[in-house]
Amino acid sequence: MRRLGWLAVAFAIAVALLLYTRARLPGAATAGKPELGVAHPSGDRQALVAGLFQGALLNAADGEDFAETPSYRRLLYHVRSMPEADFSSRISGWLDWADAMAHPAQWRGEFVRVRGVIASLKAVKLHGTDAGIEDAWRGFLFEPDGSEPVAFDLVVTPPDLRVDTAVKDTLDIEGVFYRVVKYDAVDSTGATVQREVPYLVARKLSKVQAAPPPQSPRVVLLEVLGVTVVSVVVALILSRRTGRSRRPAPQAGIREMFEARLRESGPRPGEDKPK
Repeated sequence: MRRLGWLAVAFAIAVALLLYTRARLPGAATAGKPELGVAHPSGDRQALVAGLFQGALLNAADGEDFAETPSYRRLLYHVRSMPEADFSSRISGWLDWADAMAHPAQWRGEFVRVRGVIASLKAVKLHGTDAGIEDAWRGFLFEPDGSEPVAFDLVVTPPDLRVDTAVKDTLDIEGVFYRVVKYDAVDSTGATVQREVPYLVARKLSKVQAAPPPQSPRVVLLEVLGVTVVSVVVALILSRRTGRSRRPAPQAGIREMFEARLRESGPRPGEDKPK
């Protein structure tokens, strides 16, 4: 029974250490979209767009290529001039890609967040000087399966990102919906195709710490076996040490006890006392 008790204690300690180690591992954040719902633009969009960024969005034309217009440069200037905290506080929700593609005018001027895998990012030199910005960082995000691409121009310098590697970073982009842009792209076969995607002017870019992939049943089984083996070994060691410490000291033999009694009672009959 004592060994079973030690086994239970050792097993509990091993499980606790395993859970503690797992909790300390990086990558525990979820890759989902928590704490924020999908944005639902409403109200008089024409009046909102007219009063936003000093009318920089009024001349936005959907379905056209990237272009550096005075309105575009003015939009960059106003987005960059907003404090990051103020900009983030105006985010209304996640971009609904399909609805934004179908109703870009309804989404124009909406402060949204987009999450995706970075596909490309490069600095674009601006030619006009009225924005007070020399470069904008143009990038593209995709869903992990390659769907729902989004283009964005970032008005601040981005952090170091994994873009040209096999494993690319997943990012959160906070920006204002500008328009739907149409541009020439090269598909997987090398052919040139035209694509239309939502186009944002972004104020903030941050990396997302993706959740670790689920472990296979084989890995889980090996962990359980490892915990069990460690528990048994620890329990046996503790049980043996406890048994040794509690083992009574060996008692004297019968012969030694008899001789000791004789010495205590004096010499035997017929024997002279020692001189």
